[in-house]
Amino acid sequence: MSQTPPQLEGQIEAPNPMELFWEKNKLLINAVLVAAILAIALNYGWRYLEQRETDKRWGGLATSTGIDKVYADGGSQKGLLENLDASNPQMFNAFAQFYYGSAQSELITRLAATFKDASRSEIQAYLAGDAKGTPAEPLTIWVLAHQAIASQDWDAAIANLDDLEKRFPDHFLVVETPYPVQYRKEVEKDDDAEKEAETESGIPKKPELIPPVSGSEVSRVRVRIAAEQKFHAEHSELYEAPAPDFGKFVEIQFESLGTIKIAFYSSFAEKHRDAFLRLAEAGFWNGQRIHKIARSPEGSDNGQPEELSFGLVSSKEESVSSWNESEELEVGSELPWELSSLSHFPFMVAAEPHEEGKSQIQRIVINGNDAAQRDGSRVIFGRVIEGQEVLEDILGSELSTETEESAGQGRPADFITITSVKVIEG
Repeated sequence: MSQTPPQLEGQIEAPNPMELFWEKNKLLINAVLVAAILAIALNYGWRYLEQRETDKRWGGLATSTGIDKVYADGGSQKGLLENLDASNPQMFNAFAQFYYGSAQSELITRLAATFKDASRSEIQAYLAGDAKGTPAEPLTIWVLAHQAIASQDWDAAIANLDDLEKRFPDHFLVVETPYPVQYRKEVEKDDDAEKEAETESGIPKKPELIPPVSGSEVSRVRVRIAAEQKFHAEHSELYEAPAPDFGKFVEIQFESLGTIKIAFYSSFAEKHRDAFLRLAEAGFWNGQRIHKIARSPEGSDNGQPEELSFGLVSSKEESVSSWNESEELEVGSELPWELSSLSHFPFMVAAEPHEEGKSQIQRIVINGNDAAQRDGSRVIFGRVIEGQEVLEDILGSELSTETEESAGQGRPADFITITSVKVIEG
């Protein structure tokens, strides 16, 4: 006998409760589903944009500091970090400058907007104001210390580190550990047989590293500062231009802009010095114009040397089209190359090179900032000791075309004429 009662003729089957619920609420359910999908999409979209900004920030940091190269190609450029030890304070100084100038504004997200393009006084104001009592305070002191290192203000750097240690003894930059962040070189192997056995087996052994140096990040910076100070004391000629000691000077008047005074050296580039003095006494440069200015491109600070050049005889012509940078040198202007240890410190005076193994003395270049990258390419024979502000005004002159202005190289828009050149006794 069937357990299901027979269906009576004309009887309507009762609807399924789920179907009734769906028919009654399908619009609401669809709306909720669409809203949920949109919410999920918006959430993932927002997280994607945040992650992309984070990736951009830290990717830029890795690129600007060279970290990406350290780990590229199996660490083939690990020398970037290998050189950062106390035995090479020059590299430390360069790395500190690069660290502060290119990377510090991206290291800490909350500080990036505050530190970007900020001067020391502005960062100090931030330290005394918004940063006070926040996690940013010790990090700001740390940045100030590295900024001082970059400008070689050792006393300020040490004072910042003292302040950091005194006020934040439990900070991760201050706490000493057996193994602070550091790069450990591989121990060099003296046993050739061991090296050959490893090569033949094809199974590289785990590298043996030099022991870690215990301490803190602050203590490691102190070691670097001490090494840099020692290097400066032993090689002061690399950081300060030697004082000119020759008994004659040359004064050059640039129209109404002012006068510069050039001094010379008794034991460096004597032939260039004496030839320059002879041309000055003969009035060779009188009436000539500055024919070239070079500086960083517009809107950039890429370390391009700031330089001005004069010495074209044809620059006396009123028509610029008559100026000829390929004109023949005057008789006696060509000189044998003279080697010296002088570097392109700010306001050094040098002769442009000529052909192989020779220099010349009628075309002169004066650099307005440090231009060590030019060392060895010109013969330096003097230095401007008065009127540096006149040179700075000339170097900032408007250039003749928008293209030159944008590139930072070209002829001044207005003539800058040399009205007099005088040799005076010391």
